[in-house]
Amino acid sequence: MIAMSFANQRRIRRQQQKRREKQAKEDERKRREALTQEERDAEDEAERLAEEERKRQQKIRLDKLKAQKQALWSEEAYKHFKNQWSGLSREKAIKWFNNKYSGDGLVYGYGRNYIIRQQPIKALEDFPGLNEAFTKAHKERSEKKGVITSMKKKMFGSNEPNQEIQTSNNKTGGKKVRKHKGIIQTGGKSGKLRKGYRYSGKKLKSGLPQIVKTKSKKN
Repeated sequence: MIAMSFANQRRIRRQQQKRREKQAKEDERKRREALTQEERDAEDEAERLAEEERKRQQKIRLDKLKAQKQALWSEEAYKHFKNQWSGLSREKAIKWFNNKYSGDGLVYGYGRNYIIRQQPIKALEDFPGLNEAFTKAHKERSEKKGVITSMKKKMFGSNEPNQEIQTSNNKTGGKKVRKHKGIIQTGGKSGKLRKGYRYSGKKLKSGLPQIVKTKSKKN
């Protein structure tokens, strides 16, 4: 009984709403008929201008929301690109972006079904700020790599530290050790320089780093 009562109340409210809307339309029709043609044209023009302004303001708000989302995604892409130390390329960057963001809502506008979705991109330039994020991350990675390489050269000379260059058939602990009187051949320190020897920073014709005796200080 209670459910039927609520249903009847809703039906009555709907009927009353329809009657009010119908009466409002009739009143508006009579009002318009009482106007001159010039007055009606002026009203129509004012309504048209008001509708254009409403759409313009809505576009401004949507563009602002879109720009904010694009800036956020570009910043997330920059952080991702910066942390990719191996194999970063434009092709992989585009693939990563499409997998992560393609189909996501870029802007949710007014109305339940109004959504601007991100379409797949074919180039980094297709998404605002993405190419800049990639270029910035690539530049920072190159600079950091250059600093690390420079530090290694200062510490070890022109050669990378590789005291376990394998040239002989002697095996110790599963590793081939370069045969040289200045290199320890067996034991836990096999492959390392003996005391009194050092790398000169030059290379032999074979491409191996040159090992020389250190000069002993005379008292």
